[in-house]
Amino acid sequence: MMKRIIALTAMCVLLTAGMARADAPLQLALTEDIQMVPKDQSIKGLRLNIYGANDNVMGLSLGFIHKSTGNTSGVELGLVNLTEGEFHGLQGGWIYSNTEGRFIGLQGAIVANAGGDFTGLQHGLVNNTEGNFKGVQPGIVSITKGDHSGWQGGIVTWTEGRFIGLQSGIVNITKGDNSGVQVGGFNKTEGVFKGIQLGLVNSTGETNGLQLGFINHSKMLNGGLQIGLGNINENKEPFGFLPILNWSF
Repeated sequence: MMKRIIALTAMCVLLTAGMARADAPLQLALTEDIQMVPKDQSIKGLRLNIYGANDNVMGLSLGFIHKSTGNTSGVELGLVNLTEGEFHGLQGGWIYSNTEGRFIGLQGAIVANAGGDFTGLQHGLVNNTEGNFKGVQPGIVSITKGDHSGWQGGIVTWTEGRFIGLQSGIVNITKGDNSGVQVGGFNKTEGVFKGIQLGLVNSTGETNGLQLGFINHSKMLNGGLQIGLGNINENKEPFGFLPILNWSF
């Protein structure tokens, strides 16, 4: 009899602990230390936060400051959004949206930041992606530290890695190779450019395509054409400088 009581008691303790750790359907939070569900517990459902923090989150978060130490899936709308893991869905913040891991979906804020790879739309006054980017990145300043595939637009656009697609801004810079179109006041690709550069000043490491502008500069023309007032080809094959038209085929 005593063994049955002990076994039943142990089972009840385990079940109670399991229920306590189950994902909660509702979170109400004033601060991360004053909230209905503990911050180390996950949420599947609705979060209403002044400043709330949880582990993994799936569902809808509304309020001012949202924090997740794990992954987030769903919709997050607030002044500041912070996800330390991956994010899948819509992360909309008036001031700041940050995801440390991979992001898939739409991220918007005055400052939008992704610490990992990004797939989707990143739209803010300042956009920054530390990893590779696939999609659309419009803003005043748009930065991709890895490779970029898609469209990058703004007053200043900057891609550290390889760029494939359309880069349009007043100043467009690609540190790696670029395959596509650069349109702006100043266009620069430090690597190999394959495509069309349209701007007041165009500069490339190697041009395999068309440069159309007032001043066109290339360290090496290799199957390229320059059309502008001044056309510079540093390797001087066949010509180092020509007005109006310069080429190498």
